[in-house]
Amino acid sequence: MQDDLLVVGLDLETDREIHLREPDLDYWRARGYSGRRTLVCALCHAGIDAGLGTCVPLVVRGRQGGPRRPHFAHPPGQAPVGGHHPESVWHLSAKAVLADWARGQPGVIDVTVERLTPDRARRSDVRVRFRVGRQVALEVQATPLTDLEWSVRHADYQRQGITDVWLWRFGIRPHWIAASQRQSLWELDPSAQRAYLVLGAAHDRPPHWWAAEELHLFAQHEPPCVGDDLVREELDLNTIGLTAEGLVIPESIHREISAAHARVRNEAEQARAAMASRRQSRPAGSPGCRPIPRPTQQATSGPQPLPGTERRGLACTTCGLPLDPALVRIGRHILC
Repeated sequence: MQDDLLVVGLDLETDREIHLREPDLDYWRARGYSGRRTLVCALCHAGIDAGLGTCVPLVVRGRQGGPRRPHFAHPPGQAPVGGHHPESVWHLSAKAVLADWARGQPGVIDVTVERLTPDRARRSDVRVRFRVGRQVALEVQATPLTDLEWSVRHADYQRQGITDVWLWRFGIRPHWIAASQRQSLWELDPSAQRAYLVLGAAHDRPPHWWAAEELHLFAQHEPPCVGDDLVREELDLNTIGLTAEGLVIPESIHREISAAHARVRNEAEQARAAMASRRQSRPAGSPGCRPIPRPTQQATSGPQPLPGTERRGLACTTCGLPLDPALVRIGRHILC
């Protein structure tokens, strides 16, 4: 299902944004359009494509195990013309999915959506507070940011001791500024509740590549280098952990990357050994050991004038090279 077909619910009883899961079908049907009508469209209520505070009770579509994933929908004739803007739907859906996922992570004691930072300068999409006292800001971004915009937001979080984690909408350009700060690049598909870890593809191997210091770059690596070709690892959101340091890459991915790096190191050792063996087995006088050839000595002693210059008397008597007519009287170059 595409993100722009999704509708995010708002539970008026708890003031929480809701993203539907299969076990919740009957619960939300009882609160939706055919029930108590306390489940409304979060975007309409927020004044997006509708008047602020608009309450549109939602219909629960789909069934457990059905061909389409269960989802919320506007009642017939009550959706905005053309539907909600896809980027707005993605952003709201992403926040609801991540907030629900974060609440189930070990050590988490509080999850809030659209929370201001302590200095009130920054509003986090999803703020996660851990029992140890640390906080993580989950930022979901549907549209590209400039390097300056991202850097300012990242610096704000760092200054306040908050770990910022960024998850981007699939298909927008890579934000190399984040990778250059050693941040992992993540993309999010909230409709499927899946994330993509972005890896750098193996670099081409130049001559003597095995002598490079960063051999791991000749295998898939994370985070990617600026300008790398990219490879995406698709992951179920529930296989990814969250700590006060940020998202935790699944151990299976770590093992794959480590195995690839080990293969590259082994190939580099073999290449170095082969080069050392060739040098030891090279016979004397073989290419690479031959002295630089010297010019053939002339049969006659002393410098020889260039052809034709002897007749004109314009050759230096010391080096044999042509003389300027002004030096003919001296017979040699001034420095000879």
